[in-house]
Amino acid sequence: MRVQTKIIFLLFAIVIVFASSILLQGAFEKQRLITLFTNEEKEIQQVFEKILELKGSALNTLAYDYTHWDEMVKFTASGDKTWAAENIDTALTPYNADVIWVFKLDGSLVYFVANPETPGLKQLPFFENRLSSLFAKGPFCHFYIKTPQGLLEIRGATIHPSKDVERKTPAQGYFLVGRLWHKAYIDELAKLCGYNINLTELMDHQEFPVYSNPQKGIISFSRVLMGLDAKPAFEATVWKESDSIKDFNLEYRNYFLIMTGFMGISLVIFIVLLTRWVRIPLQLISGALKSESTAGAVRLEKNKTEFGDIIRIISRFFEQKRELEKAKIQADAANRAKSDFLANMSHELRTPLNAIIGFAEVMQDQYFGPLNEKQKKYVDNINTSGRHLLSLINDILDLSKVEAGKMELEPENLSLKKDILEPSLILLQEKAHKHNVSLSLEVAPEADINLAADPKKLKQIIFNLLTNAVKFTPDGGSVEISAKRSQGAAAGDFIEISVKDSGIGIKPEDLSKLFQTFSQIESTYTKTVEGTGLGLALTKKLVELHGGKIWVESEFGKGSKFIFSIPVKA
Repeated sequence: MRVQTKIIFLLFAIVIVFASSILLQGAFEKQRLITLFTNEEKEIQQVFEKILELKGSALNTLAYDYTHWDEMVKFTASGDKTWAAENIDTALTPYNADVIWVFKLDGSLVYFVANPETPGLKQLPFFENRLSSLFAKGPFCHFYIKTPQGLLEIRGATIHPSKDVERKTPAQGYFLVGRLWHKAYIDELAKLCGYNINLTELMDHQEFPVYSNPQKGIISFSRVLMGLDAKPAFEATVWKESDSIKDFNLEYRNYFLIMTGFMGISLVIFIVLLTRWVRIPLQLISGALKSESTAGAVRLEKNKTEFGDIIRIISRFFEQKRELEKAKIQADAANRAKSDFLANMSHELRTPLNAIIGFAEVMQDQYFGPLNEKQKKYVDNINTSGRHLLSLINDILDLSKVEAGKMELEPENLSLKKDILEPSLILLQEKAHKHNVSLSLEVAPEADINLAADPKKLKQIIFNLLTNAVKFTPDGGSVEISAKRSQGAAAGDFIEISVKDSGIGIKPEDLSKLFQTFSQIESTYTKTVEGTGLGLALTKKLVELHGGKIWVESEFGKGSKFIFSIPVKA
């Protein structure tokens, strides 16, 4: 993933963190709002119930006090209007009542008085055949009825003698007192509470269109008013706009706007700084790496930050790279010149050298007369040295061709055992027999196959390895050549050939010198044998030319094992 993409993800992560924190704060504030709203709603309900109780206590006191009174018992029986005018009519104003009824037990009306401002209440047929049911559960009742003048709250009690405070004696009559919930009274209740009050008759199936809304600071609840038959008849909807909740909402909105603005400004500043301090330097560095030139990032080289250090390192790297490329071009040119020189010189040297070897062989055959022993020795030395020099020149020529990329393989379909391994052993039998070195061949059944390879070069590889093995194996030793299928990741695709000897071995510190041109390992034994240091180097090149690899396993004093692998199909 590119750094720029990571930066974008980082910005998104920061935005998500900021947004999450604001949302969490919003959820916390919402919970606080709900708690505040619930507490204030409970407080409003308690206040409203308390005021209803206080305003209704006057009617309740009137109904309670006037109904355990001996004179009221007498009045119920006599119907003395004079007494009623003096004792009942005068109770309306002090108790803030609008109407009073007195009934006998049979339901007949004994007395009725009403506020002059509310006529027509006497004729209301609300109590016909219902008085006994009103007091079926106890000596008191409380209910609301609808009248043409408005909602009427009624409280009543059964009439008993003065001594019967607990009202255990049979009732002597019924006393009912009522108060109209007219607009003035409702406004008075609303003023005392500090709320708005609306009345709705439930049978109208109408709802007052004011609902609790914490966001707008509106607190609303309903109070059910029971009717004559002890069923819900009316609903008082109480509501108000809470200043504390409105202030809370305003503070939260301001906080939200401030935090959002702060987040936006912080994010913009962060993006600007990140772009200036990170994104632009990264783009300059990326551009410099792609173009392999720091020309477009010159201003960044003067930067004292880590990005400045990086671009300066890149600049030095490109300078060193250019120098290395220049040096490589020069080295390649020198190497080609060397290879061309060696190739030309090899050709020039091989022509007269072949003549020298030819004349030496003619002299060895004594075509021009017999030779004495001293002359024969000199001629043998000339022939041996000439052939050794010719082998050296051939190796130099082959090595120069490989390095110059001019050597090409000429693969053929060969039998590994019959065409390559067995003929190579035959070439070394005489030399091995001379030094009493035993030669053996072991080919695994799965390796006795045909493969595509250059016969001449493959024989040269094996001949070089066998020659070295015989050369560095003391008299009486052994050399073993074996072949098998490789057991690596590409098992079955390669043939692995090894040449193992019981010779002098190689020291661990000398292993790195193998396969290098003109490199020979120094030891007492190697000084007694001939060598140029080209054989293994050329062998390695020829193995790699076949698409294989070569390595060595050796223990000093016990022998060495040279192994190479080449593909079955070229």
